[in-house]
Amino acid sequence: CRVDKDDSKDADGDKSTILCQEIDTSGVWVGKGSMKEMATFIIREISGRIEVLTMKSLEYKGNICHAFKQQNGLCVCALTDDKYPPRAAHGLIRNVLKDFSSCKKEQEWQNAGDNQIKWAKLGQLLATYQDPPK
Repeated sequence: CRVDKDDSKDADGDKSTILCQEIDTSGVWVGKGSMKEMATFIIREISGRIEVLTMKSLEYKGNICHAFKQQNGLCVCALTDDKYPPRAAHGLIRNVLKDFSSCKKEQEWQNAGDNQIKWAKLGQLLATYQDPPK
């Protein structure tokens, strides 16, 4: 996602735009629609509140949101259950940032709206990290 500075008085954190998103709901008991809504809410909240150049792993209702925000406002969040190794989630985040930055120009994502960036590589990276070594 892209995090834009929100200096308004009513702002409770910065404004996040989800550029692209990949969700795997296999093995999740909630409906796919509600999982996507919950993921979107968590990602917007966490990405808008974390400090720049900080890797965070925060718990929300049994889910862990691992996130990192770069100085240019680009932020990657990975939602996992509490059994998923944080080190693997942080590796996924680093790889997503590296690959996304190398193939998408900043001009392309700086002005994009929610889910306007099409990036097939995200699904491939998610599949690679689906079952990390313990």
